[in-house]
This record gives sequence, C-alpha cells and structure tokens, in this order.
Amino acid sequence: MQLNVQTTNTAEVQTTPIEPYVGPRSFRKEQREFFFGRDEEADDLVSIITAHAAVLLYSQSGAGKTSLLNAKLIPKLEEEEYFHVLPPMRVQGQLPATLKIGKATNIYVLNALISSGQFDVTKSNMEMTFHEFIAQSGQHTNEYGEPAPIVMVFDHRYFAIPSADGTFEIDAVPPGTWRVNAWHERFGATSRSLQVAAGETARVEFTVPVVDER
Repeated sequence: MQLNVQTTNTAEVQTTPIEPYVGPRSFRKEQREFFFGRDEEADDLVSIITAHAAVLLYSQSGAGKTSLLNAKLIPKLEEEEYFHVLPPMRVQGQLPATLKIGKATNIYVLNALISSGQFDVTKSNMEMTFHEFIAQSGQHTNEYGEPAPIVMVFDHRYFAIPSADGTFEIDAVPPGTWRVNAWHERFGATSRSLQVAAGETARVEFTVPVVDER
C-alpha cells in the first residue's frame, strides 16, 4: 500500500476575516448577508413600527431578538424605508465613578446615552435629554428630501407577560416614578403611573373588558 501526502506551502494558504458562523453570539449589522430565514418577521415589524409610535418586541432569552434587530430590521428601516435609526441603547451597570453628576441629571437617561457609543462623557452635557440627543444627531432625509422618521431602540428587561390568573411581576425596578404600559391584542394599549419606593413593593392594576364569546 502506497500513501502519497501532498503538503501546502503556508504562504499559499489564504485567510479571510469573514466569520459566517457566529456561534452563540448575536449577529451584527455587518453580518446580515449570512442571516437567513426571518424576512417575514422583519417585514411585519417594519409595518408595525411605521404605524405605531411605540412597539414592544419580546420573547424568551436566546430566541434571537438582537440578531433580528441588527441583521434584518435595522438595515430594512434604514436602507429600504429611509428611517433614521439611532444606535440601540440600554440601561445597565454602574456609571463611571469619575463622572460629576448634578442633581438635575437623570441617571437612567445618562446611562442609556452612554451605552449608545455616541455620547462623549468628557464633552457632553450630563443633563442631556433624549430630545437634545436626537437634535444633535442631525437631520436625516428620505429619497424625496423629506425629514426621515427617527427610531430609538431600547434593550431592557422591564416587561412581563401575565399569568393565567392575570397577575404579573417585574422585579428589580429602580426607585422613581414610572409609566407602566399594558397591551392586549384585542383591546389595545393603556397605561398607569406608578411610584416605586426603595425596598418596597408597588402595585398597579389594569382592567380589561370581559367578553362573552358564547
């Protein structure tokens, strides 16, 4: 038995920075050409976002929400619908201890702005609002020269799906005054203001009409 082995000069081996298999990581926008099979979901979301001022996208952890946003939805909104999509933001972690924060600073807004990657803490106003942040990002226009709609994406954990008896719980909510929004597929949306005190449990109730389907 004869075995022929052919070696390859290492100088002839071509490498590529492209990584089509991202593994457990979420897809990024620049990897959208490798992201397949969720066009219908992305198209539905584009229609919903076009029709509504606020949209909640939720599912179990690991279902691919971030990949869907990065590799399908955001490119569609920007390249096909000419929307101005701001970088996704989230409130997480501690603010840098070196920051000089005044009493008028909303620490949650500040935390979200820092997460966008477009907020320079050494030069920006620590009391900046979302409205001011949008204004400084510049005016974008669509293919007809009209002002482009602005989309802000917030990645957060403060939502819940009611159980069979109608109760729900959202834990680890920071103290403060919050607006709790509830949505029902048949009866639409409603909201309540809620004051949350440190170390205490706050309660809010929503009433949904009872429909006799007999």
